Amino acid sequence: MSKRQRGFVRALAILGVSILILGLLATALITPAARVLTPAPTPAPPLTGLLATPSPRPEQRDFPRIAAADLKLMLDKQPALQLLDNSTDKEYAQAHIKGAKFFPATEMYSRLADLDKAKPVILYCNCTAEQVSISVGLRLRQAGFSDVRALTGGLKAWSDAGYPTESSAL
Repeated sequence: MSKRQRGFVRALAILGVSILILGLLATALITPAARVLTPAPTPAPPLTGLLATPSPRPEQRDFPRIAAADLKLMLDKQPALQLLDNSTDKEYAQAHIKGAKFFPATEMYSRLADLDKAKPVILYCNCTAEQVSISVGLRLRQAGFSDVRALTGGLKAWSDAGYPTESSAL
């Protein structure tokens, strides 16, 4: 190997080592700054079961509810009660409590005029934790309705208690 070739190889080796050192320095200098700028990830809520969901918000947890047996007594004694089914149109057509009005959450604001603020409102849906009904109920309270409750366990609790349902097309 000629003197010129050895000098070229030496220059390449020095260049390679220099690039390696610069890379290490850049990593050491940039990484702490990146740690400062990157927020720590928010931990996920603990799961308690296979399909566990986070706990409801306090306003949902504290929302007034009524048991199926108590609702049955109310319906027998107080026919002026406003019973609202917050299910989907298919679910309502399949089964609903006799006398219930189809009142989907998506149409709530456009149908407020159909309701009487002086009469009690009972809401139910097909979800057993009353999520949809409570969501509608909270909005009804904001609109000025004072006596609003959700059926505990929804339509399933009503059916499981042996109370009748009916089916009909919308």
